[in-house]
Amino acid sequence: MRNILIGLGVLIIIVGALNHYVMQANPVAHTSTILGVVGVVVALIGVGMMFMGGKKAA
Repeated sequence: MRNILIGLGVLIIIVGALNHYVMQANPVAHTSTILGVVGVVVALIGVGMMFMGGKKAA
């Protein structure tokens, strides 16, 4: 789950950057900024889960 959240966050950041520089599709104001912030938050949740989760006993 942690890796999925980190990967999803990075993917959202890439889509936001592509939207800002290439596509320039802005259905609402500051679409690229919103996507960037959401991507960073999702990735930080994944990183936080990585640090908070303890190692499982074998």
